[in-house]
This record gives sequence, C-alpha cells and structure tokens, in this order.
Amino acid sequence: MLMTTDSVVLYSEQIEGMESAKILVVDDEPSVRFTLVKFLTLKGFRVIEASNGQEAFDMLYRYSFDLVITDLQMPIADGRFLMKKMAESFPNIPRIILTAHEEEDDLLLALKTGAYDFLKKPIPDLSLLVHSVNRALERKKLHDERSNTIKQMEHINEVVSMLNQGKNIEEIFTMLTESLNHIIAFNRITVFDFFAESGMLSVRLSKSDRSENLRVGEELIIRGKVLDKIMNNREVVIIPDLHAFFASDDYPSIFYKVLTEGFTSAIITPLITEDSVHGFLVLASVNPGYYTAEDARFLTAIAGQISFSLERGRLLSELSTHTRHLEKMIQIRTFEIMKTQKITIFALSKLAEIRDNETGEHLERMRNYSLLLSQLLKYSGNYPEINNEF
Repeated sequence: MLMTTDSVVLYSEQIEGMESAKILVVDDEPSVRFTLVKFLTLKGFRVIEASNGQEAFDMLYRYSFDLVITDLQMPIADGRFLMKKMAESFPNIPRIILTAHEEEDDLLLALKTGAYDFLKKPIPDLSLLVHSVNRALERKKLHDERSNTIKQMEHINEVVSMLNQGKNIEEIFTMLTESLNHIIAFNRITVFDFFAESGMLSVRLSKSDRSENLRVGEELIIRGKVLDKIMNNREVVIIPDLHAFFASDDYPSIFYKVLTEGFTSAIITPLITEDSVHGFLVLASVNPGYYTAEDARFLTAIAGQISFSLERGRLLSELSTHTRHLEKMIQIRTFEIMKTQKITIFALSKLAEIRDNETGEHLERMRNYSLLLSQLLKYSGNYPEINNEF
C-alpha cells in the first residue's frame, strides 16, 4: 500500500503501489533453491522456499501465493504429490515444473494437473524462466480480474436492487447499510452533505456499532489537504491510519470524536451529481489499514448509483412533505368553501322565508330531508366519503 506524506491514499495511487507477485520455490537441493530465490528476488518478485512437497503444501494454507515453481524428484513428498494436491485445493495458482528427468509420465501428469509450463533442469538461460513466470502471472491476473469483475457485478446488482426499493432517504440509507456491510465490513457508515461555497459539511445520516458521537445535523467547516485532494481528483480516498491523518493537518475537534470511538482507518467516497461533489460516504473501521484497492474499486463503480439513490430519496422525502402540506391546505380550503356554501344556503333560505313563508317552509323541509338522506347513506357503509362536515 502506498502511503503519502499526508497519510492519504488515492485509489489510483494504491493501484500503482500494489505489491509484486509472491512465488513459492520448491526443490530439495539447497543450491538450486538459493539460485532461483536470488535470481527471482533480483527480478522484483517476493520469493519463499520449501524443500519438499508436503512443506510446500502446508505453506499454501498459511500464505497467499501467485505462482509455484516445483521440482518433481524430491524426498518425503515429491512434486507429483504437490501437483495432485494443488489441482484439488488450489487450482487457480499456476504451477511451473522443473525436472532433470523429462519422462513421458511426468509430462502427462503435468497436463492432467494443470501445470502451466514444464522446464528441464539445468535451465541454460534463466531468461526463459522469467519469460515463463511472467506469462503464468499474466494469465493468473487475467483470470483473477475476470473473477473479480463477475463478483463485483453481482455485488453491484445486489446493492442497486436494494437501493431501488427505498421510498425515502431513511429507507435507502438503511438498505445501503445492510447491503454494503455484506461486501465491505465497517463499524460506522456516515453520509455527509457538502456545501462547496462555504466548505461546510453536515452529517445527514449516520450509523455506528460504537457509541454514537456524531449527531445528525451536526455541521463543521473543513479545509486542508484531504479536501483539496478529494475535490481535485474526485476519487475514492483510503485513510489507512486515522491517527497519522489527524496529526498531519489542523482539523476541527469533531474529527477527534472518531478516535474516541476507536476507529483507526477509513475510506471516503465522493458523491457526485451533475458534475458537482454534493456529499461524501464515509466508512470507518476499528482495524488499522483495513480498506484495500478492491474496496475502492467497488465503491468507485457504485458511487454514481449511491449518489442517485440518495438524491432520489431526498427528493421523495421533500415531495412527501410537500404533498402532506398540500393535502392539509386542500382540506382546510374545502372546509372553508363548504362552510361558506352552508352559510349562503341558510341565508338564501331565510331570505326566501321572509319574502314567502310557504317557500321558506318548503326549503326547510328540503334541507331536513337532505340531511336525513345523507345520514342514511353514511351509516349504510357504502359512502365513506360522507362526513359530518356536510
């Protein structure tokens, strides 16, 4: 992992600083192991050695390897044992076989167990080995990228499917929290609103499995290296060490609340809508150096959908509030209109009664009859829209 002077790692920087491939060299001859380890180390690889097949197989369970180079003829457990075991338990790790005895049975075994290459010892030109190693690693890289892409697409579809079910911003945030936590573990998730003109951050939504020190609606002004870095590059930012990060610049006291909850690393995703950063999604962990390039790659892929869903949730919440207000206003105005109509009808009735006593009595009878008819219809249960206001 690449650490910059301000303890912040951009996703692109972490990709560039990825560690070199790790190779396991297996041979019972110390001189052969020494030569291969020395040569491959000088070529930039990380190399670990084992003296027999059983030792190598045990190491495969303890460490992660990108490639295995093995001899066939060895005591205790030979290369044939290792090839068969790897075909069963570690089929995706490429294998290169080195042997001084190029027998037909060994060639068949190499083919059956999925060996990538078969080289005869002694190797006259070690550049042949480097060429074979690079080709095997490139093949593994392509396979891993394909598998990771398929897995990432499944995760993206899972998150998008859940986000699309939310009817307001609170529901969307809850679904985002549940779906993300299955993919990228975290102890706190927070959504900040960002106001570019003032440099103000506001806590919109937050959830933590620790004591909750950040309150929804809490505001703070932030300026400094990290904000400049995010705004200029608009990339996911990994903070592997929060203690070093806070010590590197002058930050508001609110950020130190994070440390009191025990968080030691974080990953920050800018939320962009219409080419403007309007907020940040922050995941924090109690484990130092927890977040990886794979996490950053996933968040980069899903950031647009998260921004859209949160904005949709905000608009739906505002629309719901406006609709309730409008319904209340309509109810009040309807009541006022009905009240005015009732007063007008009574006034006309009184006027008619004054001018013509028989007409007035007729109108009174009609009014009473109408009220009686309305009550009968109301209590029949078939007309729920009739109420006492009428």
